Amino acid sequence: MGYDMETIEGRTKYLINQRKKDIKKFEAILRGECLEYSRYMKDETFLGSVRLKLKSEKELLLDLEGFSDVLSEKLVGSTTLMASNHSIVSAEGDSVIISVKGETSENIADEWDKVYQEENNKLKIFRSPMTIEEIKSIRDENNYVEGIVIVDLDDIIGYDLESFLDIISDKLIGSVCLMDTNYTVFGTEGESILIRVKGDASNAIEEDEEE
Repeated sequence: MGYDMETIEGRTKYLINQRKKDIKKFEAILRGECLEYSRYMKDETFLGSVRLKLKSEKELLLDLEGFSDVLSEKLVGSTTLMASNHSIVSAEGDSVIISVKGETSENIADEWDKVYQEENNKLKIFRSPMTIEEIKSIRDENNYVEGIVIVDLDDIIGYDLESFLDIISDKLIGSVCLMDTNYTVFGTEGESILIRVKGDASNAIEEDEEE
């Protein structure tokens, strides 16, 4: 299907189509229909990330279609309502009654600030790799460990994905043995990036026990 990318209408239709494709893909992943992601279906970090992306795509689709702005305007008198949910309650003549729930941008910002602070207090920033004793003390029942590492910008843009995964593995556990690695940008510190890393440290633990 072709789109006239020279017009606002064409670009909007293209973006709406992309959002719909992404929504179908994320919904299929969560239903376990994508074989390439089958090994991650018990990983709550991965599933949580997909759910967040799905929610974001749905909100973007509503924004592109303009419907969420209409509801926001009718509820709070402006288009500032965010993360809104709606459901049809009943019909009234030629109109429908819709239940709308959402938050203003100020509340969203406060909530994210709170989440950031809670996560910052819970997760340790590792300025040097974990010792094997630390790995064993904080691992979960599946030998997964999690922490925040500091990465230079050059390490992000100057290497391919596999090399980057080796870098953050080495920074977290002192070797490239971390498996099933998940990472997200957590924040910044000067010109460096704080990366939240979670992965399976079974190989590092087994190597230590074999020595």
